[in-house]
Amino acid sequence: LAFEGPLTAETESILDSLENAGEQAAFFISGDVSEWRSTLRRILGEGHTIGLYAPGEYASVDELLSALRAQNDALCEVLHTRARLVWMPGSRSLTQEQRDALIGAGYRLWEDNLDPRADERSAYSVRANVRTILQSMERNAVVRLLSNEASVEALPGILSDLSRTRHDIQVIREWHTPVNSAQEMR
Repeated sequence: LAFEGPLTAETESILDSLENAGEQAAFFISGDVSEWRSTLRRILGEGHTIGLYAPGEYASVDELLSALRAQNDALCEVLHTRARLVWMPGSRSLTQEQRDALIGAGYRLWEDNLDPRADERSAYSVRANVRTILQSMERNAVVRLLSNEASVEALPGILSDLSRTRHDIQVIREWHTPVNSAQEMR
């Protein structure tokens, strides 16, 4: 399970659901983290993984690395740790130079391979999409969710479905082989 984007008021409810189920997830964050100090500490303290979310296109490698460095500096100010994992939607569109620069700077590229479209659908649809897509998957899935109302409402059902169907939920860690469309495994 991977939550992407800025932390929101719903993030605490997501953490409650994960705690109640005894599960962990990865949070790939963006935006201003200064107002989310206690939430960030809770995420890290409960054993979840924190990574950086880097949406969009960047004019240059330097701009991309600068944006990640700024995010990491803000994160370090709160947690005294830096993130190595980066969620880059559409990593396939990165040039070899960009991928080499990211890897050279110590980052590992991740993205989803199961997107229930939690940003456009109801909680019922999000849960149903996860269930349907997982039935046809023959490999590990990285499920993309957001810190939004639909994910908050869908998450307990998703966790229940995964448990009932004996799917193992593993939190993404720095040492895991990344999943991304660029097939960048370094």
